[in-house]
Amino acid sequence: MANSELKELKKLRASRWLLDSFLNWFLIISSIFLAGYLDHFLFYFLAILIIGSRQHSLAILAHDGSHWLVCKNRTLNDLITNVLAFWPMGVTLSSYRDFHFRHHAYVGTARDPELGHKIWAAPEWDLPRSRKKKIMLILKDMVGFSSLNLLKLFEITAPSKLRIILENNLIPICVTMALFLTGHYYAIFLWYGALVTSYWMVFRLRIWSEHMGTSQTHRIKATFWQRWLFLPVNTWCHWEHHKYPNVPYYNLPSARKLEIETHVMSLNELNQIYSESQEIPSGYPLKKNLDCNFPEFADDSQLMKALNL
Repeated sequence: MANSELKELKKLRASRWLLDSFLNWFLIISSIFLAGYLDHFLFYFLAILIIGSRQHSLAILAHDGSHWLVCKNRTLNDLITNVLAFWPMGVTLSSYRDFHFRHHAYVGTARDPELGHKIWAAPEWDLPRSRKKKIMLILKDMVGFSSLNLLKLFEITAPSKLRIILENNLIPICVTMALFLTGHYYAIFLWYGALVTSYWMVFRLRIWSEHMGTSQTHRIKATFWQRWLFLPVNTWCHWEHHKYPNVPYYNLPSARKLEIETHVMSLNELNQIYSESQEIPSGYPLKKNLDCNFPEFADDSQLMKALNL
């Protein structure tokens, strides 16, 4: 029964991905022009919060695209993902895919590329971490003092060829120039301002819910406001995503029912664990490479085959 259910859960509905993508863009564009129309500091601040959270939601949708979970046609899948999600933020799907698949294969080991970024950002990901220290980091994010973290992540996931970088940034460059030439400076400020402030803030909050302090993945539940702000499009089902990487995000809550033995904790429980944790330096691998299910792959196609992607 579980196998037949899983087969059903793997079925793709491109219309659902497109609907969520367009909804995010509607909220972003509405926030930009409403803030510009009202022209008040409070509305600019609220717009940055909304835009950053929706940029993050688009990034999670793009993550599904990296697993070819938008549509069956892989060429079309990549085009849609790039145009509607990754390119506007200056990210390249192909290089992100390589980064992300290696994370899946080597999660928790020294070969996990996510740990490399945490090592670079030390001591920001050190444990134990009290709620007060986390709040201070979040405030730092919101005023843009953590923008180097975002730039470093872009650097890690950037393609090696300059031609590809220029091609993939053509759309955001053209849109930015058009906004500048037509005098919509506030739109440029809000988009990029959100990217280096509220986007990274909610990005950090999500990262805290996934693999911190464990060699595997935390299995959590989240409230409505947590899901909307920093755990969008079912990314609170990250445990299920690692267990069933071929299941699209909209079916992950149903996939949770296939395995009921592993404990599901609230974020309050998880924060308590972080507060009482033993000392773990930022990016420290909690799993030995020998415990990993995969050898080192020189060829990405071999890695994808091993991951059944």
